[in-house]
Amino acid sequence: MGLSLWLVTTGLLAAIVWAAPAAAQNSTTIEGPILFLDTDGKPIAPPYDAQILDNLLAAETLEYDTRKPRGVPPDVKIDPFEDEIIRYRYTVQLRRAGLWLRLDFNYDGFEAREEIDLFQHRGTMPDRELAIQRRYPDRVSRVRAVMQGLAAPDLLENDIDRTLRLIEGLINDPLSEGSDVETEAVERYQDYMRAVELMERVMRQGKPLSPEVALRVSELPRRIGFSILPVQEQFDTLGGFAFWFARSPTPGQQIESTLTHRGLARQFFEEAYELAYAVNDSAPVDATALIRTLQEYYMFMCPTAAEIDGGAAAWDSACFYALYDAGSFPRDFSARTYRAILQDFHTHLERASRPETGWATECGYRRKIAAERGDMAEYWELYADLADAIADRHRRLAIELSSDRDFAGMSYIAQTRDRARDIVALGRGGEMITPECAPASAGAVLPVGDEL
Repeated sequence: MGLSLWLVTTGLLAAIVWAAPAAAQNSTTIEGPILFLDTDGKPIAPPYDAQILDNLLAAETLEYDTRKPRGVPPDVKIDPFEDEIIRYRYTVQLRRAGLWLRLDFNYDGFEAREEIDLFQHRGTMPDRELAIQRRYPDRVSRVRAVMQGLAAPDLLENDIDRTLRLIEGLINDPLSEGSDVETEAVERYQDYMRAVELMERVMRQGKPLSPEVALRVSELPRRIGFSILPVQEQFDTLGGFAFWFARSPTPGQQIESTLTHRGLARQFFEEAYELAYAVNDSAPVDATALIRTLQEYYMFMCPTAAEIDGGAAAWDSACFYALYDAGSFPRDFSARTYRAILQDFHTHLERASRPETGWATECGYRRKIAAERGDMAEYWELYADLADAIADRHRRLAIELSSDRDFAGMSYIAQTRDRARDIVALGRGGEMITPECAPASAGAVLPVGDEL
């Protein structure tokens, strides 16, 4: 009996082991005709050719319980007309049980969104009909529906999803042959600004935003319609999404395993910066819009004093690099703008660099920083480089940042530049080089009122 049971068990285990690779290759194919319906639900002739459908009919696999997207699915395959019927075919590898398949079409006012239960392998599912219906008779009615959604005083999750879906459909609208490209670009820009406005309403109302919706928003700049926007309007869109995701009431909310609302805001900020940088010589972004977004970026990246004191955040190199990027962007901003950037840099740098022990003199402070906060030396050097570059651009700021005056009479940004130069020199094993702290005057007294 014991031996027989052992043989049976071993045989079963072997069968499972041998069956596992084969099971992993199981695939389910869903196929069938595509029917088009008018707003009344009556069948109509296909309004698009097979190529358009091949480009726009999308599919994705979802986790069975959470309905979160899982992996990158293969494309849906569209067969040409057969007696005025278009057919689709989709094959999904079921490497494990528990999936939904979502087929999605959203274009020119026609919609379909169907979820098919694939909890287990189902072989071939033939003649699975996909009905695509026109939901609104024209663009005007769709825009009106979007505006109604945006005007809702209390957005619910379904309202957010539906309004975004309408906007996605507008963005997907076909570009008419021989049409006025400028007019269509204006319409696309309005569509994108409505998406930005939707995120504004969500964040202002403090509404929860599902990971799926946040992910869909992140994909909007990847759509074909975005590419026809002028550079300035692309920048406005990216900057707008960045601005509102930076104000999410739940910055740590997960979108994907490695992406949160805060991470998405940073992604949009970086894309806006990279776009502006790439076109700076050929199609420069409006200076006011650019500097506003650059300053929003570093304010977002730098923690507040309250966050630091409360233990909710820590200093991050990204803060100082965002400050440096704002001040060193290859454009001429006003002296007032550059002064504000240096003042903000000064504030964050000194808060982050405060040594653990006390000091009696200004020059002693610099030695303390070099000795006790070597981790901050790189950022003091960034400040010094930025101040030097700004002084080269603006004569008025060059005078303000000059070391020719008494230290106590300098502005904070000029004082910080002097400190930075000495801290960098000490960090490299040299002597301090500024007039107030050169070896002959190293006992200089800390000026009254200095916020160290």
